[in-house]
Amino acid sequence: MENAALKTVSTVDYLVILAYLLTLIWIGRFFAGYNRDIKDFFKGGSKLPWWVGGISSFMAGFSAWMFTGGAGVVYEAGPTGMLALCTGVFGTLFGYLFFAKRWRRTRVTSMFEYVSTRFNLSSQQVLSWFFLPFNLLYCSTVLLATAIFTTAALGISEIDLAALGLPWDLTLSAVQVVILVAGAVILTYCYFGGLLAVATCDVLSFLIIIPLAVLIVPLILFKLGSAGALGELFNTPQGFAMPGGKSILGEPITFLFVVMWLVSNIHSYNTNPIVQRYWSVPDENQARKVALMCTILFVFGVSVWAIPPLAVRHLYPDLSQVWTTLKAPAEGAYVSACLAVLPHGLVGVMFAAIFAASMSSIDSTLNFVSGIFTNDIYRKTIKKNADDRHMLKAGRLSTLAIGTIAILIALAMSARGGAFSWMVLMDRIFVTPIVVPLLLGLFFPRRGSRAALTTFFVVAGFNLVITICCEMPYSTFMFLSFSLAYVTFIASALLLRDTPEKILAIKEFFTLLETPVRVDQELGEAGIDRLSMLRFIGRLAAATGTAICLMVLISQPPVERLKILIGGGVVLGLGLFMLRADRRSR
Repeated sequence: MENAALKTVSTVDYLVILAYLLTLIWIGRFFAGYNRDIKDFFKGGSKLPWWVGGISSFMAGFSAWMFTGGAGVVYEAGPTGMLALCTGVFGTLFGYLFFAKRWRRTRVTSMFEYVSTRFNLSSQQVLSWFFLPFNLLYCSTVLLATAIFTTAALGISEIDLAALGLPWDLTLSAVQVVILVAGAVILTYCYFGGLLAVATCDVLSFLIIIPLAVLIVPLILFKLGSAGALGELFNTPQGFAMPGGKSILGEPITFLFVVMWLVSNIHSYNTNPIVQRYWSVPDENQARKVALMCTILFVFGVSVWAIPPLAVRHLYPDLSQVWTTLKAPAEGAYVSACLAVLPHGLVGVMFAAIFAASMSSIDSTLNFVSGIFTNDIYRKTIKKNADDRHMLKAGRLSTLAIGTIAILIALAMSARGGAFSWMVLMDRIFVTPIVVPLLLGLFFPRRGSRAALTTFFVVAGFNLVITICCEMPYSTFMFLSFSLAYVTFIASALLLRDTPEKILAIKEFFTLLETPVRVDQELGEAGIDRLSMLRFIGRLAAATGTAICLMVLISQPPVERLKILIGGGVVLGLGLFMLRADRRSR
């Protein structure tokens, strides 16, 4: 099929992106006064509304990968590629069924806080120190990937600062500029606002992304129908080069691969920043609502985000001719759909939302790992008797330091490359021996204080030897790694004896897991008590929707203006609905 013309990004679109980034900074400054201690800063005083936690978990769980790599898989593999978008569904579903309630009943501020009680302080320190660098590299690689994709999609390669009116005669690569700008924005609202700002920015991004993502579906289907190919949506276009039954990791899709892919994601989704939302809500019932809402949103998201790249397969069967600067042109499939059907103004809003979706993944991880460093390393080993004010300052400074390091690594990667391979290597070696003890420690058995550390060293050693000495398919490697982790944990828990004091401590820990959270007795006053999140987010959405509707004044055809009114009207309507619900609740 002959390629249809794509729009280019206009000045209006750039202004929309800038306005959105400034809004995120304002949100961070707004919530600065609502954080009085690290419980407020890292978990919102456990007063976060469950619907905010659910939406924020969803945004943290999918990031911009849904719009780039995930869309690319669907574009290349067709309907079978939709399986790549389903990983979050099973991970959060298991969270709803098994993990959310137990994580909330641990009553922790960070994920590794319970490790010292359930296992021992040595386990907490070792697991924390190995967990931190991996997530630091994750932030850097996502930041770099976002910058590369954004600059390619916007069609810019370098930026002359002097030409912009700035007092520096310097030319930087566009990738470096995006890394610095995005990193500075994330650092600002994370530093001041903590989890409350992170969650609010996530919800605002969601309220913009979802209406536009839904709007794109009928528009791209209509465009496909105009080209006479609507009935061929789920078929392979003539002359299209199929990748041939490969998974996104490059090996054939077999039953073992599917099983291990699901097992791996079930573990990772219940030990990543999503679980932070479980202990950020008042009780275990709301924690399960967070997981259930996240699951439902993933199911909905898969259906919405899969249609545009399927349609683009027919409209643009050779994206290498469209995205000449992208190393993986298929990753431009979703943006191609946006540029094909959205008017100027909404293009900028969608770019800002995709950009913010990636930032949601980074800011959640940054707040998550800063909480681990502050609560599990700094307070346990460096400043054991620090007061609330000191710990809040430490939390902010650790956020600033970790975020700055992530930005510097991303800049170094943009110049030299290579760090992504280190992240993949660390994931292969260290993730399994960390996540298995974390989850099994919540269930089995009421003994085994040395099981976590034993499992970590045995499995990490095995993974390292296999990685160095053997070429092994992903599915086989993960099967052996997970099997060894489970066997080692259970065997060491049964065979290695605990001291009487540790047996008592573990017994008390499991008694705590069986005790429901009493909100009236356990939760004290929190900064968020002074604010209605429903009203605040409702006002944000209403203001954003109004601003989008005003873009109808941009000179363009009537049908394009109608699209703007529909998109902005839905966002405005959601904001007004939330404000009405807030008034009724009061």
